[in-house]
Amino acid sequence: MGKPEVADDRELETILFGRPVEIEDLRQAYFRRIMLITYPLGFLAAVAALVLDLKRHGRVVSPVDAWLLPALAAGFLVGFGLLLKSGRYTLRTGRVLYLLFSVYVLLAFAHQHFFYFPDAGHFSEVSYWSPLVYLGAFLLFPLGTALRVGFGLWLLEALVSVAYLFLRGAPVANFWLQYHAAGLATLGLGFLIALSNRWYSTARSAATLDHLTGLPNRRYTQFALERMVREAGDAGRPLAVVLLDLDDFKRINDTLGHWSGDRVLRTLATAMRRLLREKDWLGRWGGEEFLILLPDTDGREALGIAERVCRSIKEERPLDQPVSASLGVAVYRPGDTPVSLVERADRALYLAKARGKGRVEGG
Repeated sequence: MGKPEVADDRELETILFGRPVEIEDLRQAYFRRIMLITYPLGFLAAVAALVLDLKRHGRVVSPVDAWLLPALAAGFLVGFGLLLKSGRYTLRTGRVLYLLFSVYVLLAFAHQHFFYFPDAGHFSEVSYWSPLVYLGAFLLFPLGTALRVGFGLWLLEALVSVAYLFLRGAPVANFWLQYHAAGLATLGLGFLIALSNRWYSTARSAATLDHLTGLPNRRYTQFALERMVREAGDAGRPLAVVLLDLDDFKRINDTLGHWSGDRVLRTLATAMRRLLREKDWLGRWGGEEFLILLPDTDGREALGIAERVCRSIKEERPLDQPVSASLGVAVYRPGDTPVSLVERADRALYLAKARGKGRVEGG
């Protein structure tokens, strides 16, 4: 239980916004913001294509455009309204509109092969959107599914070109080869970017999370502690910390084995996570020690939370064995540092141990 180490690596702090799950929440929030911009642009692009076709020809020349462009415009408009209503529609609307847009690009690609390419000798403007279809799959689907969806669309486009070759007897133009080769390269690039992101996420989890409990590890919790202490000092926000130590944990390891001890730690970590508020931070501080950070919480409220945690651990009874914990609570005072704040919680924890264990003391 002694003094906490002072973190000296500031790089991780630049991405520290709260609990680890908040990083994913932040990514989803930015994704939603991008969609809130993309959907109106998609709506305007579909409407503009229809208007320009009517202005130039007096009618919508392509039956694919005549049927699917209005559907796309309506889809983007409805999707935008759903996103304004709730962020939980972000992924679902994105996938539906992606599939609708992919069908449009594929059918338009086939139509221009047989009705546009023979006269013009090149593809129409719809071909510009194919790279977006390939890359979009990796934003909206898991890696394996995205690769199958993207490659499937590329393969269907390639088969359209092959079908044109056999049905019309035209030679394979260099334009075709360049177009499909570029599509395959774009698909590969999207896969590599998505794979790199997965590797980064895996490495980040290994660096910041405790592998046994899934909680933030000592180093990551230290960053959170430093940030919250700084905010408490700068903004005058209340802050409380709770240092928790499982009582007689060595006895569990010695009598039941270390695997059983690990199971107790996992069970109690899950129980405490359920009990704490969303804004609270729970991290593994040592072997059987946990540190709880309670932002915007005064001493009385912190003691109440610590008491509930203490009772919950006694009621949990993992492995049908009685388990208790001693908890020390400390509240931020002007001039406190992360070290001094945790030291007071540490002294309160020792007091709880000395007074019989399985209890909460304030420091």
